[in-house]
Amino acid sequence: MKWDETRKQRIRRQLVRKITPFMKEVKILRQDENIFGEKQEDQYVCTVKGYYHTGGTSINVVNGSSDDTNLNKNYQDRFLFIVDDEVKKIKEHDYFKLDDVMYEIIDKGNIEDIVWDTYLKRME
Repeated sequence: MKWDETRKQRIRRQLVRKITPFMKEVKILRQDENIFGEKQEDQYVCTVKGYYHTGGTSINVVNGSSDDTNLNKNYQDRFLFIVDDEVKKIKEHDYFKLDDVMYEIIDKGNIEDIVWDTYLKRME
């Protein structure tokens, strides 16, 4: 199904209205190389707002039998960005600091160019 831009804008406005009170501002940084091929850390990319959350746990029951029940623990750190021009500057392996913890963006999780529900990895 192809989404037209009007529908995407309507969904973006609804998301902004619902999650803005819970959004946190983060400064996106990137490790890059200079013209001499030397690694340079903490290159500023952009400042954006997003919503931090973790994946949930699900229980799968097969054929109503308790013998075929699976518990899926999926506590993956995630950060939801509403797509705009600033968010589009972000690349995989960029990183940011949130509540004194550094996170690396592993996968952008692009959903129809409306939101990016990114998968994160804690950097130690």
